Amino acid sequence: MALSGAGSAPLEKGKTFMNLRIAGAVSALAAVTLFGAVGCTNSEQASDATGTVPSVVQTQTLDAAKAQEILRTIVNPDTTPEAAAALVNSADAGWGAKLHGFAESASRGGYTPDKFTVKSIAAQGADKAVAQVDVASPHTPAPVTVPYTFDLVDGSWKLSAESAEALVGMGASRSHH
Repeated sequence: MALSGAGSAPLEKGKTFMNLRIAGAVSALAAVTLFGAVGCTNSEQASDATGTVPSVVQTQTLDAAKAQEILRTIVNPDTTPEAAAALVNSADAGWGAKLHGFAESASRGGYTPDKFTVKSIAAQGADKAVAQVDVASPHTPAPVTVPYTFDLVDGSWKLSAESAEALVGMGASRSHH
């Protein structure tokens, strides 16, 4: 008995089943390839048709808790100058002494680490973020919101040198009043 396809001449029974087997194998291969590429997580990688492995770009976002931890460590007078300097995106070794002096002075004036609260974070590209920080004053009823910028450096978030300068400057302007 001969089978026929739509609008074609009759086909032999064996050839029809062979064509169906090939079509089924191609469909299965396509499904496995699609599932393999889609089923990868961020840490996995899928090979493309040429056998090369595409790179997976991973970004590390800064969250409010991490920004607050960095900032409160910097403004804590118990933090060593070296540890404070390591949290700033700068090669200037003098940052440790400046930040430690600021932390001691600020704490004596009532600006203890708990007075600095990160309220929100806004990413600015893959390696920069701006934190809106409420600084509660022991002398006024409402906190003042100050933006501090953080940079992603070698996989770690650090306070930008410009924001460290603004922080230290905050202490200098307070001491002149």
